[in-house]
Amino acid sequence: MAHISTAYVNSNRPGGIINEEIYEPEGGQDSETTVNNILSLNPQQVIDKEKELIGTYPNTYTFTKSLAERTLKKRHGQLRLIIMRPSIVLSSYIEPVLGWTETLSAGGGVVYAVMLGMTQYLYMNKADLKFCIVPVDFVSNLMLCSVVHTATSP
Repeated sequence: MAHISTAYVNSNRPGGIINEEIYEPEGGQDSETTVNNILSLNPQQVIDKEKELIGTYPNTYTFTKSLAERTLKKRHGQLRLIIMRPSIVLSSYIEPVLGWTETLSAGGGVVYAVMLGMTQYLYMNKADLKFCIVPVDFVSNLMLCSVVHTATSP
């Protein structure tokens, strides 16, 4: 089984070295208990309590990716599990064609504008800012190879 998470799943951790592991949250609440607690709320309560619910996570995306990883860790049993954590996935490098993207949301819109020549510069307010991106075909190929390798390895 393969799960695509995000390189930012542990972005709520304090500075320093963040190991490639599944960290338990502060307070140690079980991921399934957390999900059930959220599901017991009505939509407006979820909106009103969002910051309280996600805690130290910067956004709901990284929060839910963490919940998924912790649930998979708890539930995978004897099933071989791969968790991949790519950074920002953007358009393709080669396959199916150079620059292919399925969506214009998030980074896809930026890449689309650059590929059309509409954008030639991106303003960054930090000189040392790193823009960590990976082409979607690299991620999908890695996923396929990792699943085959894991399934056929002792």
